[in-house]
Amino acid sequence: MKEICILIADDHPLMREALRIGIKSVPGMRVIGEAADGREAVRLATLGQPDIILLDLYMPAMDGMKVLDEINRLKQDCKVIILTSSHDDENIQKAVRKGAYGYLLKDFPRETILECIRTVASGEKYFPACVVEMMANGSRMQSERTACLTRREEQVLNLIGEGLANQEIADKLNLSRSTIRVHIYNILKKLHLQNRWQAMQYSIKKRLSEEEKNL
Repeated sequence: MKEICILIADDHPLMREALRIGIKSVPGMRVIGEAADGREAVRLATLGQPDIILLDLYMPAMDGMKVLDEINRLKQDCKVIILTSSHDDENIQKAVRKGAYGYLLKDFPRETILECIRTVASGEKYFPACVVEMMANGSRMQSERTACLTRREEQVLNLIGEGLANQEIADKLNLSRSTIRVHIYNILKKLHLQNRWQAMQYSIKKRLSEEEKNL
């Protein structure tokens, strides 16, 4: 059986050490490199040609999502497993869309991490049930929240995301500025947002998510 070569990318030395020790004793697995930041991870992935990259999301120089983008751009023949402390469903969904083969939390037991490595090395994807549930709940919540908007409110939200001011939105939709203010009030209330800035961020994230799904 071919040896599984693994690159560890995490900015915490103790985490890298724990992973290295945990993998070292496993027959058929070998750690071929360690990276403390995203740029180093891309460099070592290019030089070392690992089979698997255990990749943290939050690293200096280049975060895990950008590392995934670079791995895809450079067409590296390796599979990425996200190993992070982030429970954020948006991060899970984004990592999946960018081609991650697995998503694990750092508090998962060693046996789960090793099982994931073996599964991904065989060409299959590995997402534990709790991760799948987090991803499904996040998608459902966003869909439900956006679905409660009227068609006109969705138009206003999209234009807020484009950075338009109230008067510009009013001119574009042939409505009065006071009507736009009412729509914005309803949008904030329905989406549980605090202010216009949050509405803009929500709109931008929604648009990027839809664009990535269509890639």
